[in-house]
Amino acid sequence: MSIKQIYRSINKKIGGGKVLFKAETKKQIIFLNKLPLPRNDIQRSFYQYKCQKHQRKGTFILFNIGSFFMILPMLLYFLFKKTKYIKSSREKIAVFLYPEIGRKIIPHSLGNKYEEIIDVSFNSAFKLNKEDLYIIFDILKTYPYSFYFIAKIIIKIAFYRYLIDTYNPQAIIATSEYSFTSSVLTFFCERNNVKHINIMHGEKLLNIRQSFFRFHTCYVWDSHYINLFLKLRAEKKQFRIEIPPSLIINCDDFSGLKETDFKYYLAIATKQEIIKISNLIIDIEGLGFTIKIRPHPRYSDEKIIKKFIPIKNIENSTEHSINSSICTSRNIIGAYSSVLLQAYLCGKTVFLDDIIFKGDVDKLEELQYILTSKNVGRLSSLFCN
Repeated sequence: MSIKQIYRSINKKIGGGKVLFKAETKKQIIFLNKLPLPRNDIQRSFYQYKCQKHQRKGTFILFNIGSFFMILPMLLYFLFKKTKYIKSSREKIAVFLYPEIGRKIIPHSLGNKYEEIIDVSFNSAFKLNKEDLYIIFDILKTYPYSFYFIAKIIIKIAFYRYLIDTYNPQAIIATSEYSFTSSVLTFFCERNNVKHINIMHGEKLLNIRQSFFRFHTCYVWDSHYINLFLKLRAEKKQFRIEIPPSLIINCDDFSGLKETDFKYYLAIATKQEIIKISNLIIDIEGLGFTIKIRPHPRYSDEKIIKKFIPIKNIENSTEHSINSSICTSRNIIGAYSSVLLQAYLCGKTVFLDDIIFKGDVDKLEELQYILTSKNVGRLSSLFCN
């Protein structure tokens, strides 16, 4: 298994989605606030690591044991590895990590700052020099038994060293406020005269996984997220508000297409929940409305959906883009998705499903989901009269 595969496997295991919904939010925040004020970026990263460890103690113990055996081999491999460098001919460039997400998440003002933005995926291109070892040994000396913390930082510093030596960028653009390596990497970038910039990707909740972080600039979609991150003790001077192109939809582009009264955006759902949704379709159609379900391309179980929901009520995601899907519906239903925020921003009426997913919607209020504080409806209100 490559370093890339190991890294992504670890991130998936500690991703925190299900853990977050099961966690007692108040206890998590109490733990967060008991940590003292961080003195520097290394301590910021360590406190974020401690918060994530608090959420998944058992998993982190296993990672810590495994990382002990990785540290020395990785240091030697990255230090002596020969790497081919291809320098860019441009002077004012930035490197964008994780391009598989797409360039549309980059705010216009940020994209316009650079002559060129180069897409580079996290991969097996890693390198360390002797100066980098001073930072790593300082971390080893300060936190000698936190092997997973140290190992992951080594991997990310080695990747950033490769980026800096290869492309000589003015900035590295990341989407990684959730990573406990972020603050250390900001410190590393400062040492190398590079700006470390973060752009928001995906919805954010009151989750101590994304605590304490510092970038030189962090772009968010709304002031709501600044308040959220400040509660999570992120550094307060880094934030800028700008809605990226990925969230901006011009519904005039889809005028004239047939509209549906309601569109339900489904993500992960059990068989029992899908059966309840099929009954909900009957109830909404009984009120004289049209409705379609749009399954999530990765998370929804297509076989179960097709078994219980009529084909005429299922929207084909391969035939209809997400933009056309939103624009051709008068009302949007869902529980938790960035699609709901897209719909809200382009003026659609949004309903949170507090009928089938009432527990989740209640939890989302506790986790300070942005739409629970906006002027959106609850699905149960349709059936109150």
